[in-house]
Amino acid sequence: MVIEVNSNGGVYAHGKTFPYEKKAQIAMVYNQMIENNEPVSARSLAKKAGVGKSFANSVISEMKAFGDIVQPPDAKERDIPHGAGSKTLSLNDESVLLQVYYSNPKSLLHHYQVALYQRTGTFVSKSTLSAWFRTRFPVRMSFRKTDKVPLDKFKPENILRIHEYHLTVNMVLHTPWRLKFGDEKPLKGADLFNGAAQKDPFTGSVPATIVDSNFRNTYNIIGFCGINAFIPCAVDYYIIGEGQTTTAGVFMETIKQSISKGYLHGGDVLILDNALVHRY
Repeated sequence: MVIEVNSNGGVYAHGKTFPYEKKAQIAMVYNQMIENNEPVSARSLAKKAGVGKSFANSVISEMKAFGDIVQPPDAKERDIPHGAGSKTLSLNDESVLLQVYYSNPKSLLHHYQVALYQRTGTFVSKSTLSAWFRTRFPVRMSFRKTDKVPLDKFKPENILRIHEYHLTVNMVLHTPWRLKFGDEKPLKGADLFNGAAQKDPFTGSVPATIVDSNFRNTYNIIGFCGINAFIPCAVDYYIIGEGQTTTAGVFMETIKQSISKGYLHGGDVLILDNALVHRY
């Protein structure tokens, strides 16, 4: 600690501020000057109290504003910010970072750096930003793969279908076995998935796999399912078609077969998605 003497003969520690008690002493000098009708200025108070002009000026400002000096809060009661960025990021800086996040949750740390510097002039390292995202909020903000939601899910006609679905389901809640669900799925033949084989120990060649001439060898399955736990034999129904593509005609024929075999009955509600083969 370096002890120095100011121009008014007062002693102070370089780089240290005066304690509250010293501040109270200067305030007493200020009050005495007021009572004696002495002109009070930062220069005159500093000279009489033996302190620097800037410190005397701060005392005068507090006395004029509050009528007394401001007592600092107890160290235990201070709201001292902790955590990553607490010494470099202001509330305004944090607001900017959140704005960048909500505008594009996929933004990289570099984008946060640039946006923060451009808007507030604050520059922090990527490690500080990374720690801030991990520790600042109740939920750790780390990268995760997102769900992909098709845009047409929010089309007005699809929203209307959601309301129609709710109305229809509510009508048959007393007979839930009336609800049937259907869809189709293309399947790939086993020949498309070429398994591994060991090399020939003498020639080094890999044995070939003999497959059908129709190399694609695809299948399509059309299936329906219900939610009637009391009739297990009627819970699902499916047809597998070999080497064909599901068209509206194929799908309609499958529905006719399910009716003829007693799976779908009059009054059942068949729930499908918006695929073209379901709508035509």
